[in-house]
Amino acid sequence: WVWFPDGYEYGLASLARPVAGYLQTAPRLVGLLAQAFPLAWAPAIFALAALVIQVLPPLFLASSRMAAAWPDTRGRLLFALVWLVLPNTREIYVNLTNAQWHIAALGFLVLLSRAPATAAGRGFDTAALAVCGLSGPFCIVLAPVAAWLAVVQRTRTALWRAGLLCAAAAVQAGVVVATVGERGATDLGGGPRMLARIVAQQVMAGALVGEHAMPDMVDLPLWQTNVLPLGIAAVGLVLAGLAVWHGRQPLRLLVLVAALLFAAALARPVVALTGAQWPLLQVPGVGQRYYYAPMLALMAALFTLAGGRSLGRRAAGCIPLLLLAVGIPGDFALAPRVPTGFAAQAKAFGGARDGLALPVQSVLRAVSNAAGQAVGLLGLPPARRAAWARASGPPLATTWLPLAKAPP
Repeated sequence: WVWFPDGYEYGLASLARPVAGYLQTAPRLVGLLAQAFPLAWAPAIFALAALVIQVLPPLFLASSRMAAAWPDTRGRLLFALVWLVLPNTREIYVNLTNAQWHIAALGFLVLLSRAPATAAGRGFDTAALAVCGLSGPFCIVLAPVAAWLAVVQRTRTALWRAGLLCAAAAVQAGVVVATVGERGATDLGGGPRMLARIVAQQVMAGALVGEHAMPDMVDLPLWQTNVLPLGIAAVGLVLAGLAVWHGRQPLRLLVLVAALLFAAALARPVVALTGAQWPLLQVPGVGQRYYYAPMLALMAALFTLAGGRSLGRRAAGCIPLLLLAVGIPGDFALAPRVPTGFAAQAKAFGGARDGLALPVQSVLRAVSNAAGQAVGLLGLPPARRAAWARASGPPLATTWLPLAKAPP
């Protein structure tokens, strides 16, 4: 991807270069940081940064600063653990390019948290919201929430948070308008029935039974006749509505933000450069970043019901959550990546003379390989490993980006 090459070529000026129609500060900062180390270290640096960003939101949720927003400590800690291994999230798992979705989740949690008592806490909140605001378009949705909280709470902390996100939203909105058309294909190619299939398969079932169970599910006759997807979507929406009705304000805000992000994603998805987009969103593993927020909202709704006072609400939340026993083990194993020879290419680049251009494989692809090897298959049988490798398609070594040794 562009994070390392742009950092190498443009330096700090790369921070002002939009990608896909908006600023992406977080991965660009990592790309700049990697310039201080040998090129061969870049995959490890990218993977480590992506991992840290990914675990920050669950850790923050588990902290005492979220106790007021979610008083049930046991439920909050259990949700944080499930969050770390949430099914149907392979696309955003230790992936620096898609880390913006985790950063947006952290920014939302900061808005709901109690005011920090220390200078370090205030610095963390400021940095988190600033990076959130300048990494993706999420601040355009979060800024109105921050402004509403500032009006309701009337505290200096809430006003400061709202000011940061509103300023970032103004910047990102300007970039989006200035780069309109850069996101490529906008042909949706679907209607209400396909929408129900996407919601039922990728959000409702994806969050519980995971990506690995989808092929068998969509082959069922009831799925082919639309009975099953319509039923799953309806039940999921009813359970979410029930949780919102009986839940606390933070859950309502989460559902609102998730719904807006999901609607925006479905209105202008980019999962292919050309052609209809919605049919591709029905393919297991495609566009998982778009389902992240609604899946978190669904899980929060089920946890809210599971912690309810009445036996009926507890059953309505606990019974679907039992399906995580299928989704988590099945989706938590990652396929090993095909070796790309990146280390040799990086070594050749490091020893090249000034002015010589060498085709160096995309650092993002190398990071994907490094992350896949580092996380491993967690004891998956050899036959299953081979099946995953076949399902992952052609080797990723076919994507190249040019890096040129700059002349003095």
